[in-house]
Amino acid sequence: MDIEAEVTDDRRVLIRPAPGSEPGSVILSSTTGRPLLRVASPGASVEVRGLSFCFKTAQSAATDLKQRCIWVTEGTMLLRDCKVSSDAGIGVCVLRNGIVRCEGCDLSDCGFVGVASAQGGRAEITKGCRITRNRHFGVLATDAGSCTMIRDSELCDNGTYGVGVGAGAKVHAVATKLERNQVGIVSKGTGSHVHLNNCDVSANVRMGLGVREGATADAVDSKMQRNQYGLCVSNSGSLVTLTGCELSENITHGVGASEGGAIEALSCQMRQNQVGVVSKGTGSTVVLRKCKASENGRIGVGIREGGVAKATGCEMRNN
Repeated sequence: MDIEAEVTDDRRVLIRPAPGSEPGSVILSSTTGRPLLRVASPGASVEVRGLSFCFKTAQSAATDLKQRCIWVTEGTMLLRDCKVSSDAGIGVCVLRNGIVRCEGCDLSDCGFVGVASAQGGRAEITKGCRITRNRHFGVLATDAGSCTMIRDSELCDNGTYGVGVGAGAKVHAVATKLERNQVGIVSKGTGSHVHLNNCDVSANVRMGLGVREGATADAVDSKMQRNQYGLCVSNSGSLVTLTGCELSENITHGVGASEGGAIEALSCQMRQNQVGVVSKGTGSTVVLRKCKASENGRIGVGIREGGVAKATGCEMRNN
């Protein structure tokens, strides 16, 4: 079915398959270049259940990836058990005062990003959502005021980043897996912040978590394992705080600070990496308290080129 719907006034709308429909049998598709569903009124509330939204072009150009399948600029939208895909760009885009909540959805195979929030938009991704095989980002929060909350979901096999966080944006992830992306999470720019709680950021090709150019992050009870690098923090003003985390079996290092970046770790384990911890370059600082940097292939804690490391009550064995 080729269809386009736009909600531009204050109303409550429920969109769902007719009773008795087979699961996944209702597909809203388009090739026209306009969103399949847009919400653009502050008082509008739209709930969609069990539908598939698919924007598919005959030939999508790698340089033109802005097509929005679902677009919310004002009001709220709830997507429940839906499938969303746009091979020419963005699955779900939320801007300004818009709010989108996705529950149990599949947001995959988009040409640019599965879910994007910008200009103050807010996205919530929860209850078993899967965000996979998007060309560049699984989730992207771009700028100041933009915020994305992720809970009990998976972001896997995305072409570049599982999650990207731009200057001033915030992402909070709880009980979420980020696996087999090029980079699990990147937080970049002043005011950018990532919070991880009980997350598994593992088996990413290059890096589990990267924090740079004045960004910050904190992780609690989370794992970063079997990446090329577990955690990298670079540039002055960038800071990561770790509590009760495990950074193990990463190919190069578990934790690394460079070019003025800073890491503070409490009760963490850095095990079975080539290097457990490294502080490299003038102004780079790693502070370890009650941590274990043991059983690493080469070095437990390494300090290079003017970096600083401080350890209190730590264990370094069998490196």
